[in-house]
Amino acid sequence: MVGNQYKYGGHTHTITSFNINEEKEKVTIQTNRRCYERPYESVETFLNSFEPVQKSDWGMMQTGEPHLPEMQINSAVISKLKDVLMDNIEKVKTDKLYIPQATSIKLMVDSVIDLAKIEVAYMEAYVRVKKNA
Repeated sequence: MVGNQYKYGGHTHTITSFNINEEKEKVTIQTNRRCYERPYESVETFLNSFEPVQKSDWGMMQTGEPHLPEMQINSAVISKLKDVLMDNIEKVKTDKLYIPQATSIKLMVDSVIDLAKIEVAYMEAYVRVKKNA
């Protein structure tokens, strides 16, 4: 997500940072235009309103060579997600009232997993383009 361009509110935004604050139960998205802060429960709906800007020619640079963007879902993110999920499992085991919050967190984790799938698909397409070039 970071570094990618999206259409939102009739403008093109470049995501410059994305932060999840577990203590405040808020997600902060900084773009080149402004900062958006949303509570966990509404972030999925908010993110769905961001439409990706299509990159033509599979990210061809001015040289005409395809380039591979930096991966956003790295091992540190995956490790943190595992920690959050394991922590939530323990909280749900001890306090059934935590289930709604755990459900919201699960939806956000699902969104991160979907982003990782997109990154993998992009890498696969990049390899295909590179082989055919």
